[in-house]
Amino acid sequence: DSYDLYEESYDEPSENEIDSVLAGQFVQSFRMYYEQALNESNFSWIADMVVGSAYTELEDYIADISYEGHTFEFITNDILDVTYENDEYAVNMNETFDFYSATGDYEHFDRYKTYTVMIDQNGAFKISQIKIH
Repeated sequence: DSYDLYEESYDEPSENEIDSVLAGQFVQSFRMYYEQALNESNFSWIADMVVGSAYTELEDYIADISYEGHTFEFITNDILDVTYENDEYAVNMNETFDFYSATGDYEHFDRYKTYTVMIDQNGAFKISQIKIH
């Protein structure tokens, strides 16, 4: 019957396609925890999600701005696309957020970033690099 025909023509998504979706979702989760890390001056919110230069840069940045009373309000974290090359995922994002300094200054940001996401030896996603365009 027609149900069988549909089943036969349905292509299962590849593991790579599934991992691409998951890599994008991982970056969105990271953004949620990163907002917490910034607002609480606490790198440990994201420490297990980043490696390499991303780890060093974010640890330093959070330490630099910690306890200064700034507030970050993330508005959108949109995945534009995800590509896979050389055992890494490039997750292209458009992010908007509001920044309120301790002195009352306000600034709105609309940024495009590329997150390099790798899978470690335990099968966990890790962000190894973040590039702001």
